[in-house]
Amino acid sequence: MKLKIEDKLLAKQQIHKNVKNEFEDQEMTDYLKEMDQKMAEESQNQLDQIITNSIEEVVLKLQYLVDETKDKTDRLVQIHQQFLESFKDDIEKNILNKDIYIEANNQNIKLFKYEEKLKVYQESVEILQAFKQQLKPEENDIQQM
Repeated sequence: MKLKIEDKLLAKQQIHKNVKNEFEDQEMTDYLKEMDQKMAEESQNQLDQIITNSIEEVVLKLQYLVDETKDKTDRLVQIHQQFLESFKDDIEKNILNKDIYIEANNQNIKLFKYEEKLKVYQESVEILQAFKQQLKPEENDIQQM
């Protein structure tokens, strides 16, 4: 009979240890899950920041190209106006040289190309700005958590 009581006591102790170990394992599992979730959130935040920085860099480069193209367009307009002024008398007398006419036409083509590039760059900047704005609310939501 004594043996049975000791066996029961040992069995109870073993059950207690198993329950305790299982509880500790569950706590560790919960802790590890929580840490994984935090690391995933941090990784997502870092990824979002990298994307935002990349977009900002592209926007700045495109803005530089837009400004540069505007400057070139303005210079071409100025050159074209100077060209027309210098040959104003010939134009009025309608004795334009063929080479002068071709040069003026080439200047107009260059001006048109720069204006078209400028439109494309400006549209790209607008699209990227809109995309950047879409990312920003998500960043704010993440930071508020």
